[in-house]
Amino acid sequence: MGKLIKYISILLIVVLVLSACGKSSNKDEGVKDATKTETSKHKGGTLNVALTAPPSGVYSSLLNSTHADSVVEGYFNESLLATDKKIRPKAYIASWKDIEPAKKIEFKIKKGIKWHDGNELKIDDWIYSIEVLANKDYEGAYYPSVENIQGAKDYHEGKTDHISGLKKIDDYTMQVTFDKKQENYLTGFITGPLLSKKYLSDVPIKDLAKSDKIRKYPIGIGPYKVKKIVPGEAVQLVKFDDYWQGKPALDKINLKVIDQAQIIKAMEKGDIDVANDATGAMAKDAKSSNAGLKVLSAPSLDYGLIGFVSHDYDKKANKTGKVRPKYEDKELRKAMLYAIDREKWIKAFFNGYASE
Repeated sequence: MGKLIKYISILLIVVLVLSACGKSSNKDEGVKDATKTETSKHKGGTLNVALTAPPSGVYSSLLNSTHADSVVEGYFNESLLATDKKIRPKAYIASWKDIEPAKKIEFKIKKGIKWHDGNELKIDDWIYSIEVLANKDYEGAYYPSVENIQGAKDYHEGKTDHISGLKKIDDYTMQVTFDKKQENYLTGFITGPLLSKKYLSDVPIKDLAKSDKIRKYPIGIGPYKVKKIVPGEAVQLVKFDDYWQGKPALDKINLKVIDQAQIIKAMEKGDIDVANDATGAMAKDAKSSNAGLKVLSAPSLDYGLIGFVSHDYDKKANKTGKVRPKYEDKELRKAMLYAIDREKWIKAFFNGYASE
């Protein structure tokens, strides 16, 4: 496929700004970092959040393949590493050091972090999560993220009962050895959100994604824990008092699936406070609203490609079919590359909320 355009999406959040939360500015502040918004000094209360798509109900990003499920999980679970302003990995719950640069790495997690069932987060949870992905019965998409660990292929093929490249040092430390140097090991390596070994190890790996422990009663290490799930419609969360960074400010968070065309109206009526994953069209409507709505934006990890389909697709054989000769013409692809106005494309399809 000849690449024409690569565009980077921008994460959009629409919020209802209440007068009790502080003074708002009338100035157009442009694109803002959503992680730097002012937090309310008020404690308690309920936040109502609109989900723009119904989750499938597999509330573990290691097991699911839908963005909607991952959005929900983000409210009750956390990754072990964070990212800086340039979207580079940085220490958070876990830290790391090179033992053998880009080949053998030592990871250490903080002590005292609790799962929602009261058990402490241990390095065994990390090892278990990795070995779930490498297991032959795992049906998700992330085996490639761990297959370069030394011994992962043998484990995947059932030749061993443990991945030799995972060495537990103590309850909070492990060493990971790769088959060969992995210059981007922190970007591609699984750093969470993790699966709890004590909570899930009694469930066969092939059944994890359809188990009640994932679909009805998922747990995490985040500031809020799941109270109730209405499949495909809503998720109710309550604060987790033992959260490792202190008690959360809010008492409850209600996540509700709402048709995208109705979200701004629901916010104007006060039924919804926040809309994550807002579209460019929603952001445009929010800016023209008089209800005190504010659009926050930050760089997203999502990207898209616009290109030629250079081959037919054989549906019966489930594989690439015959070549489409005219699209093999490099000069044609180059001409299209220069002919497309990227700025107009982004304005037309993303209301300006993307970058080249």
